[in-house]
Amino acid sequence: MTLTGLRHRVSSSLHALRGTWGFEFPPRLAPWSRLRDADGVEERLRLAATRARRLGGTTILGRARLLLFSAFWYVKATVDAVTQVIHHGGRARELTGSGRLRQLADALGLAHRWNYSPIIYYRFRFWHPDVRPRALQFLQVHELALLQMESIGDAPLGAIANKAVFGEHCAEAKLPAVEVIARIRGDSEEWAQGEPTLPPHDLFVKPVFGEQGIGCELWNYDGEQWRIDGERRDAGQLLEHLRALAKRDEILVQPCLSNHPDVARVSAGSLSSFRVMTFVAEGANAARLMGVTLKVSRRGAAVDNIHAGGIACAVDPESGILGAGVGNDPIAMHRIHPDTGHPLEGVQLAAHQDAIDLALRAHDTLDVPWSVGWDIAATPEGPVLIEGNRLWSAYVYFGAHRAPMTSDFTQELLRRVQRS
Repeated sequence: MTLTGLRHRVSSSLHALRGTWGFEFPPRLAPWSRLRDADGVEERLRLAATRARRLGGTTILGRARLLLFSAFWYVKATVDAVTQVIHHGGRARELTGSGRLRQLADALGLAHRWNYSPIIYYRFRFWHPDVRPRALQFLQVHELALLQMESIGDAPLGAIANKAVFGEHCAEAKLPAVEVIARIRGDSEEWAQGEPTLPPHDLFVKPVFGEQGIGCELWNYDGEQWRIDGERRDAGQLLEHLRALAKRDEILVQPCLSNHPDVARVSAGSLSSFRVMTFVAEGANAARLMGVTLKVSRRGAAVDNIHAGGIACAVDPESGILGAGVGNDPIAMHRIHPDTGHPLEGVQLAAHQDAIDLALRAHDTLDVPWSVGWDIAATPEGPVLIEGNRLWSAYVYFGAHRAPMTSDFTQELLRRVQRS
């Protein structure tokens, strides 16, 4: 190998190491880790995550990178624990009476013995006495994502592989899905009506391959023009803007859906959607429900994603009663909506059942992976599928529900990971 080639390999390895630095767990276990000898389902899943092929330890430099990161992870975790306690320990003490030193000791113990990131310690509320006894049953965000990828493998994603054609799959299966007005990519355009015409109502724009609501825009129609953040554009100007966006990322233009009155009362105006998580057990003929969360929008936001400032509330699938919501702040619990003052916790919904039924029907009808997180809008006309996600964020469930995933799901996930 030439000196230039060696430098390139080392540079690539260091770049990958910096990307790995944000990992919530060490890819290689320390000798003192208790995770290696644990036998619970969730603990075995977490152990399997450290051995996932997708961690990238297939080359000498890749394995060296993982070992280097793992060796320093515990140092990083110690620093993170101190930093997190400084930032959040005071408010956690006010709520529970647990002092900062006790929180620090607990966070360090979970990090050094069980490989839990101190950041997760606060985001998943392990500091709270109602959650702490079950902490070892939680999977971290990166662990669940890796395990989902491992369990699906290289199998095709079918109907949820591409947001641009998701609606077409739903139409063929006679499932209600959000309409696509236009699909624009580079110099190519596809319009539902054949001509590049923007309908005179609110429009929602999203990247085809975007995640977490990044890059989405909500254009409100005022009877003459469309506006966003005080900016106004007529049809020609907006069309020019959309074409400029599409030069960077392929986009979809869709109608902006309205909230069902049942959901509108807890929303701050823009669409609030259900995240319904379903799965199919091996050998079973029908999908099962894993859990339901309502993603509540905030005032002025185009999307309801937590990363965009939204709030996630657990939904009891039997009663439809909402739990207190969580957002980006790991300590705050939103019992009322911070923008409207309307109660969240304890509010009983009815529209959730239609969303659950549609998700189960979609999973049974469409060609999709064994586990899907469905985004479903409850509209005045009924539930509408927005999209399906093969990787549905652990925080959307754990943060909102403050409880482990259902045992039938974790057992099925373990079976599939062990077989992959």
